[in-house]
Amino acid sequence: MAKGAFHMLLLLPIVYAGAGAQASTDDGVEAACQKTSNASFCAELLLPYASQFVDNDANKMGYAAISATLAQVQSTRAYMVRQTTEPTATEEERAAVSSCLGNIGNSDDSLRNAAQEFDLFRAAKGEQRSIHKESVIKMIDSARNDLTGCSDLSKKHKDLVGAGIIGESARMLERSVQACSVAEAFIH
Repeated sequence: MAKGAFHMLLLLPIVYAGAGAQASTDDGVEAACQKTSNASFCAELLLPYASQFVDNDANKMGYAAISATLAQVQSTRAYMVRQTTEPTATEEERAAVSSCLGNIGNSDDSLRNAAQEFDLFRAAKGEQRSIHKESVIKMIDSARNDLTGCSDLSKKHKDLVGAGIIGESARMLERSVQACSVAEAFIH
């Protein structure tokens, strides 16, 4: 028993050091998110990417923000696709959800392209850097516009159908729209 306690004492500094490292990466995300319009949502969105915020590298943070936004949009799309085959969903609910899938697919494509363009932005110098930055912002704006249109349509259907599926879809779409705003805030 004493031997087991001794081994636990040896592990304690490792566990404690790991907890301190997590706190510092979380602090980096929280500090970076202060420049956004919704710091708490930003921190929630970017927490899985916290290691990219440790050294305050604008390129890493920008790429992480685009990646997190793309993950949010893909999660929304996956949820909505599942709802089109949900046996308890009504035809009205399926139609309302299906009407947005094209827009969400376009947003997904725009964000993938933004990630590729961001790589070019990071490598560019001078005027080329500004051109790539503008392209990244346009692609994120395009994704946001597609998502906003879909969100507005879902809200319209929510009033007509009043379904939990539509309400959850609208909530997830709104989070995706907010994620686009977060990503744009990190493009330097």
